[in-house]
Amino acid sequence: MYHEPEFRASTASQADSFEESPWSQTRVVRQMDVETAALLRVHLSEDFSTAGSWLDLSKRLKNKGFYLKTNGRNVHLHDCHSHVDICTCRFLGYPSRQLETRFNEIKH
Repeated sequence: MYHEPEFRASTASQADSFEESPWSQTRVVRQMDVETAALLRVHLSEDFSTAGSWLDLSKRLKNKGFYLKTNGRNVHLHDCHSHVDICTCRFLGYPSRQLETRFNEIKH
């Protein structure tokens, strides 16, 4: 399973040039609209589909202004700038258990 201590939450620094993502407002309105959800899935699908490990996925997402954080049993996507909890990996079509299984298979 995704272990939070390996991936510290990204914090804004002078070296980071992240702007708040369009998806960071989703938790303010409590629900992402269908079009925004579809755009987010398309925007991140290659990263989730081709990542070879949690670390690889984390790096790919950070390059796009996001990071992962566990919340109980679920892995959530957060905005690096505002630290807003946007959605779960499951919502994006990539349940954390499925990712874990795939990453373990790649290792062996």
